[in-house]
Amino acid sequence: MKWYSLILLIFCALLLWQCSSEEITSGESYAIHADTVLSTPNTQEQYVSKVVLENESDSVTVQPYIRWKAAPDLRSNEKIVNSIVDKSWSDKRKADSLYYFIHQMIRFKEPELSNEKAMHNPVKLIHSYGNGYCSQFAAGFANLCNKAGVQARVWDLQGHVVSEVYYNSAWHMYDPDYQLRFKDKSGVFVSVPELETNPSIIDDRIIGNFDAEWYKSLFTSTDDNNPNHYYQKFADRDHRIECKLYPNDKVVYDVVKNDSWWARLREWIRDFYIHEHYHDHYPDFFGEGTYIRKLQGDKLDTGQLIIDIRWPYRIQSVVAKIFLKPGISAGQVELRGRRPDGSWKKSENWQVRGNQLIVPCRFVDYNWRELTDFSLKIGKRNGRVMSESVDSIHIVSQFQFNPRVFLPVGNAKQMAIDLSSGNSGKTKIEASWEKTPNWAVEEKTYD
Repeated sequence: MKWYSLILLIFCALLLWQCSSEEITSGESYAIHADTVLSTPNTQEQYVSKVVLENESDSVTVQPYIRWKAAPDLRSNEKIVNSIVDKSWSDKRKADSLYYFIHQMIRFKEPELSNEKAMHNPVKLIHSYGNGYCSQFAAGFANLCNKAGVQARVWDLQGHVVSEVYYNSAWHMYDPDYQLRFKDKSGVFVSVPELETNPSIIDDRIIGNFDAEWYKSLFTSTDDNNPNHYYQKFADRDHRIECKLYPNDKVVYDVVKNDSWWARLREWIRDFYIHEHYHDHYPDFFGEGTYIRKLQGDKLDTGQLIIDIRWPYRIQSVVAKIFLKPGISAGQVELRGRRPDGSWKKSENWQVRGNQLIVPCRFVDYNWRELTDFSLKIGKRNGRVMSESVDSIHIVSQFQFNPRVFLPVGNAKQMAIDLSSGNSGKTKIEASWEKTPNWAVEEKTYD
């Protein structure tokens, strides 16, 4: 072998080593560059129960994305579809793959929003909420099918919502909530109208103590059965899971299991509802996140500071913590929040704890709408620069995310954290692992 061939071989090996993902050691800081990938230990016996990311750079913005290796990319509706289905597949195969995927990622539970429009967008439903009723299952599935080029629609029944998919010149009913489909004698999946006229098909498919008569009544009471296109208009709104950590920002993803006596009692009570037979009785897991924006130093060399927070998950609460310098009274600082109509409202409900001014941002209504962004205006009453009286400002936002994003999916055995950045910087990472429950890795197919 020529000497220059050996040098080229060594160079290629070093390049591959540099591009490969580095295994995470909890509590360490990592130098990052564009598209750095850090990986958790390679095991399917544990899941990541907590991840803390802190951007230690003074000038570099980091875009983190946590994912399971070999699992679908969940950052947008387009990426979800492209990473699950292949364009060469038949429409039936595309629909079947999305059908199993949506059931695996979503849990049957009361929706978090009274205004459910946002939950009909698949990427929001899967990434931020992770639970819903039958309408969220059906709309999420139908909207993903349409994104994949497979015609699909949503049907309103009496007390239930299902989907229909069009392929092979016919409509076929899919129920992604109960994960039910029904075949005729020739082995072809039937449509909603066929179940309306021939509900006996359902008897051959129902198992266990599921109430077949109740399920048949959903289709035979045809007065209110109709396709509803209301759900599908929300799926086309562009929403991407793009988290940005600005210098000194910090984010915490915490997967919490509810082991309270009330949670166990509730699961026990559910067993008495025969309609719940096909719902997977998973333990209550919650995705509780915290995003902290830190402002200090020269960022406070202004008389008035407007802070715009853009976060792709649903924000549940916001608190501003203003750390005052010694001898400064709380009355010298004021905070206002931007309301949905664009006007600014002054916050009066602040508390003083030592040198901290705690301002719960109650001027934002978290109940009636999905909140993913907000703006705060902080300033001094005398108009002088804030750095004279304020050491630092922490904006603490609590948000929710789907905990199943942190649980192994299918054959995925290793989680990765992508840290995209245009320049070199440092990110501190802390991670905790716990034993994965059996139900988290179980793949169910009922057909």
